[in-house]
Amino acid sequence: VKDGVNKAWTNNGEVSCTEKEFKKINGSCSSTYIKARNQLIKVGFIKQTHRGGTHRGDRAKYEVLVSANGVSASNERWRDYPNKNWEQEIPRQKKQLVGVKTQWKNGECGRKS
Repeated sequence: VKDGVNKAWTNNGEVSCTEKEFKKINGSCSSTYIKARNQLIKVGFIKQTHRGGTHRGDRAKYEVLVSANGVSASNERWRDYPNKNWEQEIPRQKKQLVGVKTQWKNGECGRKS
């Protein structure tokens, strides 16, 4: 929404772009999408506000951390980038939780004796 010089960004924190949309727009592969997203998070241009993927239609959502989007200069992480990064905020795959107790342990073979 534009009010002359003042701008109000209503969807910051709700911005999303799926891998499928990215591939359709750019003709790139999934790894390109993931590398680009991870680099934007690491440098501080975006911040993930919702992980997504829990059910059909659930998308990851991001906040763009640039002052033109209504973000205060103190929240612009990218200005601190060379000295500080946000690599710990990059989403990682969840660990396998199903069957952890029944997996083979080191030294077991599974044969019936």
